[in-house]
Amino acid sequence: MSEKMSRREFLTWAAAVGVGAATGAAFELDRKKESAKPTDASPLDAETPIVEKPITKGKEIKETRKKYAVGAFLDEEIDRLAQAIEDPKKKVLLLSESARIKHQEKEKIYARRFSKSKEQMAKYFEQFLKSQEDIRDALTEADPLKLIPRAVLCGIIGMEGGGRQAVNRQSGAAGIWQLNLITAKHLGLKVDKNVDERMDLKKSSSAAARYLLDLYERFGRQWGLALVAYAGGPEKLSWRICQHFKLDSGTTFTHDLLSKKNINAVTLYSRRFSGLGNQHSVQYPFGAQAMAGWIGELLKMDEEYEEEGESALV
Repeated sequence: MSEKMSRREFLTWAAAVGVGAATGAAFELDRKKESAKPTDASPLDAETPIVEKPITKGKEIKETRKKYAVGAFLDEEIDRLAQAIEDPKKKVLLLSESARIKHQEKEKIYARRFSKSKEQMAKYFEQFLKSQEDIRDALTEADPLKLIPRAVLCGIIGMEGGGRQAVNRQSGAAGIWQLNLITAKHLGLKVDKNVDERMDLKKSSSAAARYLLDLYERFGRQWGLALVAYAGGPEKLSWRICQHFKLDSGTTFTHDLLSKKNINAVTLYSRRFSGLGNQHSVQYPFGAQAMAGWIGELLKMDEEYEEEGESALV
């Protein structure tokens, strides 16, 4: 990857969900690191990877082709998990619930954060678009981040303030990743009256990457669950899973166990949460996916306007 990237190259980089994601082999940490290298796909391929997905119509199961929207990492993950379900009815239920929740949460977050206005959306992401080269450099230089789908990272950035290096006075979280004080210190970031490394883009990005990968491993290598833990805390998520899926406390959430019990972001949402407010950790993965998609769309729009000598944010 060259040090200088065009906006088109950056769009491809930011929108792509990672090598092998569409085939169900995405970002398994026990695989070779080569699987996480940037793809040579065209921008169109990166934005709309095509995968095979079974759907049920009557008693027949037909293979259909589905084009994912920009940044639809959660859709791909749920589709992979559905493939492991032998019961066709349960398979279709998971996919239909995923679609329902995604649509519901996308509408909520659009109305709440952007007041149903594309102009407000552009304003919200203005700092991200202005700082995209610095953000790109920080994400590129931190080795752990290379193992995380770019759509996941863009989704978190979107959920946590749209690229602003802000301090949340209520929670005390700070930086582009909104790390709280305890988590930041646990990750080795220096935070005192003289310095706050959560505001250092490169150091905080590397720390956030290590944290995300730890959560990914801890929760059965599911990005959906990792994002719930990122938003609400891993201990709370562990308790919630054990309580609502009748598991013993201290259960190790292996990939096989979670697949067998059909535990994922969708079933957790359906069992624990449905309309209990506007901000809840179980909503977070769906919001992150929506944010990643909107970032991709704005980058494309900004690129098109720039080619015409204008700005999408004016």
